[in-house]
Amino acid sequence: MAERDFPWPKIGDKLFVEEANIDEKAFHLGSYMWSGFQHAGAFKAAADIVIDSSTEENHRGHQDDLLHPVAYLYRHSLELKLKEIVRYGIAMDCYNRADVEEILGCHNLAKLWTKAKLAITNRWPEGDLEPVKAVEAVVNEMHQTDNDGQKWRYGSDKDSRPNRHKGLPEFVSHKSLRKTMDNVFTFLDACGDGIDDGLQSMRNDV
Repeated sequence: MAERDFPWPKIGDKLFVEEANIDEKAFHLGSYMWSGFQHAGAFKAAADIVIDSSTEENHRGHQDDLLHPVAYLYRHSLELKLKEIVRYGIAMDCYNRADVEEILGCHNLAKLWTKAKLAITNRWPEGDLEPVKAVEAVVNEMHQTDNDGQKWRYGSDKDSRPNRHKGLPEFVSHKSLRKTMDNVFTFLDACGDGIDDGLQSMRNDV
């Protein structure tokens, strides 16, 4: 085979290799960040990094091809965060596990939000409903663009038909996408922490 000016895989190449040099970049598999409750934020952080890097002054072009992976990462992070709050709702006795088992096993954001919203409003029955309604609108917006968690993930469906995202603007703002997800996560993180604190207090009082 002719010589190449670009790298090809070699026998012995591995994806997951131990990094012994502490000065080199490495992922720590034993880090506390691997706890289950960090997963939603990790997917969001990945999308944030992509957007931030694509908006740097020295970055090439508009990187239109990155919308699908960014939107998928944001959607998946939102799904994981809602499932986290739904599980808190089980611990709060807002509903039985059997009642939400199917919802927890699917990718339907609208159904997940319905149960997560119930947990939030049960925890703060006199709370301000404005942010709840704002989050609901964003969840529904994301659900409408991808109702099964597959349309941002793949370019086409199982029948090879291109996935379409109806109702979206021709140019999707990086800034608004990032800012809105920041706001939604700030609220949902606060709700999750508040519910968890309440549950811990109840356990300590027993």
